[in-house]
Amino acid sequence: MKPVWLILLSIVFINSCDKKENAKTVSPPPAAQQGNNDCEKIRLSNTLGDASSIIGGTRVLSTDPDAKTTAMIISTEKNTGESFVCTATPITNRTLITAAHCLDRASKVTAIFYVDLLCSSGFKFSRDAVRAVDFKWHPDYDPNVMNSGNPDIGLVHLSADIKPGYPVYEINLAPENLNSDLFLYGYGVTGSNNSDSTVLRKVRLARNEYGFELSSIVIANNGVRGICLGDSGGPGLVRANNELQIATVNSFGFGPRNDVCGGRSSLILIHPFMPFIHDTLQKWGESLPTPMPGPTPAPQPPPPVVNIN
Repeated sequence: MKPVWLILLSIVFINSCDKKENAKTVSPPPAAQQGNNDCEKIRLSNTLGDASSIIGGTRVLSTDPDAKTTAMIISTEKNTGESFVCTATPITNRTLITAAHCLDRASKVTAIFYVDLLCSSGFKFSRDAVRAVDFKWHPDYDPNVMNSGNPDIGLVHLSADIKPGYPVYEINLAPENLNSDLFLYGYGVTGSNNSDSTVLRKVRLARNEYGFELSSIVIANNGVRGICLGDSGGPGLVRANNELQIATVNSFGFGPRNDVCGGRSSLILIHPFMPFIHDTLQKWGESLPTPMPGPTPAPQPPPPVVNIN
């Protein structure tokens, strides 16, 4: 089968909890229109099985220590009105970083700060959703080109601060110099032919399981452990200075037509595109957080005076 490139966004039809057949695709309703059953307004009709992975990873529960790691974003397609799911990560109190292809066809974007959209787990749209007031993608991003140098980077500016407990990540400016595992998070499906998105999952890759290519990190075999549809825009986190920092954004995958997540995947590095990020944040009246200073070195005594006469 001839391989094909496929962008890693998951087009998701958002139906109500009553599971009516042939329900029309709608975007999440505004919080002001929600009642006590505001979860049911946007729950998906797809069935969640026992699979527990992005691909080959584990599901993140609301009680887990890393439940508040990243956000889901639901974008409404401007031509069709259909909604699709991506993943995004806070880099300021009001700005998320995601993939450009999660935004370039959108008319509106909503961020969800919860581990899933399940009524049974306690999700509430009125509490966990934040509308975006603006979103931008890199001006050089080309939706018709999918390679490891395409700046598939976008930013989402929220109408309110991120929800309490969610970290603002520092951007790692030199991941190529690290010997770090790569921590991937996303709300995507567990396989090319599955329909179990909108649930946060994670996977950890050792340093020998990924490599660098142009402006990207490449995972050689994401059919075993890696990312799939709906994980687009999610973070690749690395450990530096005793903390997790964001290094990449999930971009696209390459696989056979019947298993698009079965080949390799590309995660765009963030640091080559810092001018775009700084300029956009400045227009929104924001800036990246100042890195925490390292420990102050202990004072050293002055060198002894040497008499050379």
